[in-house]
Amino acid sequence: DLYFEGSFNIEKIELHGNVIGMHLFLTTNRPFALRETQIITFDISAPDGQYTIYDTSDEIGSSCAEVEITCRQSGDLIITNSLDQRTTEIKGCTEGEIITLKDLIIESSSASHQETIMNDFNFHFIQITNSYKTRANTLTFSLPCSVVLKYNPSMKVGI
Repeated sequence: DLYFEGSFNIEKIELHGNVIGMHLFLTTNRPFALRETQIITFDISAPDGQYTIYDTSDEIGSSCAEVEITCRQSGDLIITNSLDQRTTEIKGCTEGEIITLKDLIIESSSASHQETIMNDFNFHFIQITNSYKTRANTLTFSLPCSVVLKYNPSMKVGI
């Protein structure tokens, strides 16, 4: 369940016109492997509801998460992570609206909100974090909602 993101350059080794081997040069975008996508699904049933996610990454720090939020009530959605005190704010959400945060892009299923959502968003994307002391990310949601959160923890495994 581990993988690397990278590309190979190949150099063939020849002897008397025959290929007898190859040198493979791998270039990756990070020094460690990634674990397959962790998918966490949960519901927040009341305003200011909380859910705790434990970061399984071997690397100390933060990982960007892909998040799909289905709002169950209209209003301003504020999501706070207790571990890093990072606050994500999306104003003007409507009941039934699906908000997607992925690859540093925000999208809305509501045609009217899609046109203005970038003005209603503080551009603090949700991150899963760990430190030397804790891995618990307690997320607090100001509105009831259903959430599907995905992230890829780093694993300190070399090639």
